[in-house]
Order: sequence, then C-alpha cells, then structure tokens
Amino acid sequence: MPPEILVGTDLVAVERVHRLLSEQPEVAGRVFTDRELSYCAARRSRRSEHLAGRFAAKEAVFKALGGAPAMADWTDVEVVNQASGRPSLRLHGRAASVARRRHMRHAEVTLSHAAGLAIAHVLLVCDPGPGPDTTENGGTHVPG
Repeated sequence: MPPEILVGTDLVAVERVHRLLSEQPEVAGRVFTDRELSYCAARRSRRSEHLAGRFAAKEAVFKALGGAPAMADWTDVEVVNQASGRPSLRLHGRAASVARRRHMRHAEVTLSHAAGLAIAHVLLVCDPGPGPDTTENGGTHVPG
C-alpha cells in the first residue's frame, strides 16, 4: 500500500501576530514553546517574522492532520531548527498521538517571510507501519 501524503499550508500577516502578542502577552506561552520563544528572541530585529512563521507552521500541521487547533494544544506542535538552521517539527501530547494514529513516518516543513507575510508549508508522509519513535522528553521527533 503506498504512503499517504498529507499537506498543509498557512499564510499569516506578521503584523497580526505581532499585535496579538503585544496586546495579549500571555498568549505567547499558550502558542509557543520556551524553545521557540528563545529562538525567536535571539533574532531581535526579525522576532515577529520568526514567530509568525512558527504560528503558520502550527496551523499548517493542524490542516495536514485534518483538524482544527482544538485537536491539540498549540504547544503540541513545535518548530525546532537543526544545526544547519533548517526547520523541523517536533510533536508532543495530543498532536503526537494523532501522528501515531496516522502512522506518520516523515515530515517536512518550510517557512518563509517577506513583505509583511509569513508562510509555512508542511508535508507529512504516513504509512501503514508503526508510528514514529518517541524521544526521551516525551515529544515525537519526526524525521525530516
């Protein structure tokens, strides 16, 4: 049986995310993990662009998995960067459970931001085999 390819894309205005976090700073901890916030804070002049890209990636994952953000907590989807700077996905909690049920074996995520917009495109490969391995921290790292 061939693998199932799931795709999700999201586009968000950088200013929308900036305004949300400025007006309601407590939202940051409900949407982004500490690791994501730290990564973006280190990019001071482009912090909002990086946060908006991660916001779009979370939305794109929810779309690819076939559910609304209500299917998992926002922080259940985490964008981490490899040593090369390439983004990858780490799933936790309910998002990881959905990934295991879908037998997700591979994920790709791309992020881009320009002209006040951030876009994320997610491709998930699912097969009939067992789901991904669970890492020590309780998250599911999806090979990318």
